[in-house]
Amino acid sequence: AFATAPQAPAASAADGFASAFGANPFDTPAAAPGGASAERGLTPAQEQQASAWYRAAVLRGGETPDALPLMDDGTLQVVLKCEFRGSQGRLTVQYRNVAPSAVTNLRVELENPESFLRYEIQAGPPGLAPGASAAQQIMVECMRPCAESPALVFCYTDGLGAVRARARLPVLMASFNEPLTMSAADYETRWAALVQPGQEVIEHLTLAAPPDAARLGAVLSTAMRFGAVAPAQPPFPGDALLLGAATLRTGSLASNGEKINVGCLVKLELASSGAGRLTVRALLPAAARPAAALIKHH
Repeated sequence: AFATAPQAPAASAADGFASAFGANPFDTPAAAPGGASAERGLTPAQEQQASAWYRAAVLRGGETPDALPLMDDGTLQVVLKCEFRGSQGRLTVQYRNVAPSAVTNLRVELENPESFLRYEIQAGPPGLAPGASAAQQIMVECMRPCAESPALVFCYTDGLGAVRARARLPVLMASFNEPLTMSAADYETRWAALVQPGQEVIEHLTLAAPPDAARLGAVLSTAMRFGAVAPAQPPFPGDALLLGAATLRTGSLASNGEKINVGCLVKLELASSGAGRLTVRALLPAAARPAAALIKHH
């Protein structure tokens, strides 16, 4: 898997910053309110752009064979490449200083909600000269179900003062799903077995009428990484029924020393009126609610 990883190479001009960002919409970083001594973060426009990049990466399933933009604060541009295998992942973070002044005291922190991940941040560049690029790697492993995304916080000093800029990572609980292939009969058998307290969570949805079943199916299969299961019986005309199955891979160990893997089934019932019902059943109750919340949010 990703037990060891080579030191990340310095980024080069071919690393795709120009194609990732296009024209930089934030050429001039804003001065911090109250003077340069105040620590500053992203502007509202920069936060909006970072959120759009996050959503785009999530809908691609988190894995990014090509580096995708993560953050641009007018001084530091950051692109990200994600790779996942089982319970583990490797994130390659690439930086570029697009400002006329040097970046110093550069460090990255990882916000880790509910201790979702076990992680190791490898040594990165302490600073960047104007126009310079560099890269570092972060090794992660899913340790428990969690509905929230982690975030990277980039701390540094530039010509205007101290900066602390935050960007969410497109690393979800679903990033560590292994899609399952099964027949409708197998699905129904497993579904009927998951009836213990806490194993089922139901969420009611209000969607546009008629709901876009193709788009929602793509979210389940690509973003959430559930294997699609063909229903045994077709829904009523105009309605839709989406079924999926996956196994969540984690690095937490059971009492027998084996890694804990959690089977999860999803059923999304869509009415032509726009009403929807999402039902998630999971082998462990601790996984059912976060999985349902994650799917509903996206």
